[in-house]
Amino acid sequence: SRLQESAEIALFEATEQSEQEINVLLKGHNYIEVLSHVAVLENPVNSFFDHVMIMSGDSTVRRNRLALLQKLYQLFRQIADISKLSS
Repeated sequence: SRLQESAEIALFEATEQSEQEINVLLKGHNYIEVLSHVAVLENPVNSFFDHVMIMSGDSTVRRNRLALLQKLYQLFRQIADISKLSS
């Protein structure tokens, strides 16, 4: 109910769906399929950052958006420690 923008709703829904699928794939050690599911999140993530003001003036909305990003980070962290990636 705290999701306001269509881009944040889309990211939440994509994250929820991917999280369930990725958890099953990780248990089965299907890492190539896991990466395919992560790739599906590219468009919702890009849209979220392009269209949503994360640091909203409304503290409840801001915390909710940060929590969504934390959930996404935790999902990615199950697969790889992205902080170790460099260009």
